[in-house]
Amino acid sequence: MAFTSITRGVYGFHEQTLNDHTLSVVNSTARKLVQTELAVFGGRFGNVLAFEGIAAGAAGLIDIYADRTIKTAQLATAAEFVAVGDAVYLVAGTDTEPAGVTHDPGVDGVNAKIGIVVELDPASTQLYVVFRPFVQFTS
Repeated sequence: MAFTSITRGVYGFHEQTLNDHTLSVVNSTARKLVQTELAVFGGRFGNVLAFEGIAAGAAGLIDIYADRTIKTAQLATAAEFVAVGDAVYLVAGTDTEPAGVTHDPGVDGVNAKIGIVVELDPASTQLYVVFRPFVQFTS
Protein backbone atom coordinates (compact mmCIF):
# COMPACT_ATOMS: atom_id res chain seq x y z
CA MET A 1 0.00 0.00 0.00
CA ALA A 2 1.43 3.36 -1.01
CA PHE A 3 0.87 6.62 0.77
CA THR A 4 1.67 10.23 0.17
CA SER A 5 3.56 12.28 2.72
CA ILE A 6 3.99 15.94 1.79
CA THR A 7 5.45 18.94 3.58
CA ARG A 8 5.15 22.10 1.51
CA GLY A 9 3.94 25.61 1.21
CA VAL A 10 3.31 27.93 4.09
CA TYR A 11 1.76 27.56 7.55
CA GLY A 12 3.90 24.51 8.35
CA PHE A 13 1.35 22.28 6.60
CA HIS A 14 2.03 18.54 6.52
CA GLU A 15 -0.34 15.81 5.41
CA GLN A 16 -0.17 12.06 5.11
CA THR A 17 -2.93 10.49 3.01
CA LEU A 18 -3.92 7.24 1.40
CA ASN A 19 -6.35 8.95 -0.95
CA ASP A 20 -7.67 12.41 -1.85
CA HIS A 21 -11.23 13.70 -2.27
CA THR A 22 -11.52 17.07 -3.92
CA LEU A 23 -14.30 19.61 -4.08
CA SER A 24 -14.57 22.65 -6.33
CA VAL A 25 -15.18 25.90 -4.41
CA VAL A 26 -15.31 29.57 -5.30
CA ASN A 27 -13.01 31.85 -3.31
CA SER A 28 -15.45 34.43 -1.97
CA THR A 29 -12.76 36.48 -0.23
CA ALA A 30 -11.02 39.53 -1.69
CA ARG A 31 -7.59 37.89 -1.41
CA LYS A 32 -5.78 34.99 -3.02
CA LEU A 33 -5.74 31.72 -1.07
CA VAL A 34 -2.32 30.06 -1.10
CA GLN A 35 -1.48 26.40 -1.64
CA THR A 36 -2.14 24.24 1.47
CA GLU A 37 -4.09 27.05 3.18
CA LEU A 38 -6.96 25.68 5.24
CA ALA A 39 -10.30 27.19 4.27
CA VAL A 40 -14.03 26.69 4.74
CA PHE A 41 -16.57 27.50 2.02
CA GLY A 42 -20.24 26.56 1.95
CA GLY A 43 -19.80 24.52 5.10
CA ARG A 44 -17.01 22.42 3.58
CA PHE A 45 -13.51 22.43 5.05
CA GLY A 46 -10.30 21.57 3.19
CA ASN A 47 -6.87 22.65 2.10
CA VAL A 48 -6.15 24.45 -1.17
CA LEU A 49 -4.57 22.07 -3.68
CA ALA A 50 -3.38 24.21 -6.58
CA PHE A 51 0.27 25.29 -6.54
CA GLU A 52 -0.81 28.74 -7.76
CA GLY A 53 -3.53 28.96 -5.08
CA ILE A 54 -7.06 30.23 -5.73
CA ALA A 55 -7.44 33.85 -6.85
CA ALA A 56 -10.14 36.06 -5.34
CA GLY A 57 -13.47 35.26 -7.00
CA ALA A 58 -12.05 32.25 -8.85
CA ALA A 59 -12.90 28.57 -8.58
CA GLY A 60 -10.40 26.03 -7.34
CA LEU A 61 -10.06 22.66 -5.64
CA ILE A 62 -9.80 21.88 -1.95
CA ASP A 63 -9.01 18.46 -0.48
CA ILE A 64 -11.76 17.34 1.92
CA TYR A 65 -10.53 13.78 2.52
CA ALA A 66 -10.92 12.63 6.12
CA ASP A 67 -8.62 9.59 6.19
CA ARG A 68 -5.48 11.58 6.97
CA THR A 69 -3.84 13.66 9.63
CA ILE A 70 -2.99 17.32 9.13
CA LYS A 71 -0.18 19.11 10.92
CA THR A 72 -0.51 22.87 10.65
CA ALA A 73 0.87 26.08 12.08
CA GLN A 74 -2.17 27.95 10.71
CA LEU A 75 -3.43 28.69 14.22
CA ALA A 76 -5.99 31.32 15.13
CA THR A 77 -4.96 34.07 17.54
CA ALA A 78 -4.99 32.78 21.15
CA ALA A 79 -5.51 29.15 20.08
CA GLU A 80 -4.55 26.86 22.97
CA PHE A 81 -5.23 23.16 22.64
CA VAL A 82 -5.26 21.30 25.95
CA ALA A 83 -5.40 17.58 25.23
CA VAL A 84 -5.39 14.92 22.55
CA GLY A 85 -9.02 14.18 21.73
CA ASP A 86 -10.13 17.81 21.95
CA ALA A 87 -12.24 19.23 19.14
CA VAL A 88 -10.60 21.42 16.49
CA TYR A 89 -12.53 24.38 15.06
CA LEU A 90 -11.79 26.64 12.13
CA VAL A 91 -12.25 30.39 12.42
CA ALA A 92 -13.30 31.53 8.95
CA GLY A 93 -10.85 33.66 6.99
CA THR A 94 -11.54 37.23 6.03
CA ASP A 95 -10.65 39.51 3.12
CA THR A 96 -7.32 40.25 4.84
CA GLU A 97 -6.53 37.22 7.05
CA PRO A 98 -6.46 33.46 6.47
CA ALA A 99 -8.64 31.07 8.44
CA GLY A 100 -7.11 29.65 11.62
CA VAL A 101 -7.58 26.51 13.68
CA THR A 102 -8.60 26.93 17.31
CA HIS A 103 -9.89 25.11 20.39
CA ASP A 104 -12.78 27.58 20.68
CA PRO A 105 -16.23 26.92 19.16
CA GLY A 106 -16.84 30.68 19.16
CA VAL A 107 -19.91 32.63 20.17
CA ASP A 108 -23.03 30.57 19.39
CA GLY A 109 -20.84 27.93 17.70
CA VAL A 110 -19.89 30.24 14.81
CA ASN A 111 -16.58 28.41 14.20
CA ALA A 112 -16.75 25.25 12.06
CA LYS A 113 -15.95 22.02 13.95
CA ILE A 114 -13.47 20.27 11.66
CA GLY A 115 -11.68 17.49 13.54
CA ILE A 116 -10.06 15.96 16.61
CA VAL A 117 -6.58 16.67 18.03
CA VAL A 118 -4.21 13.69 17.68
CA GLU A 119 -0.94 15.41 18.66
CA LEU A 120 0.03 18.66 20.38
CA ASP A 121 3.09 20.85 20.17
CA PRO A 122 4.71 20.21 23.58
CA ALA A 123 6.05 23.79 23.76
CA SER A 124 4.35 26.15 26.18
CA THR A 125 3.54 28.45 23.26
CA GLN A 126 1.98 26.09 20.73
CA LEU A 127 3.26 26.56 17.19
CA TYR A 128 1.33 23.70 15.56
CA VAL A 129 -1.40 21.13 16.06
CA VAL A 130 -1.94 17.75 14.42
CA PHE A 131 -5.54 16.72 13.87
CA ARG A 132 -7.70 14.24 12.06
CA PRO A 133 -10.48 15.87 10.03
CA PHE A 134 -14.10 14.77 10.24
CA VAL A 135 -15.81 13.04 7.32
CA GLN A 136 -17.68 15.54 5.12
CA PHE A 137 -20.58 14.89 2.80
CA THR A 138 -20.31 16.26 -0.71
CA SER A 139 -23.93 16.12 -1.83
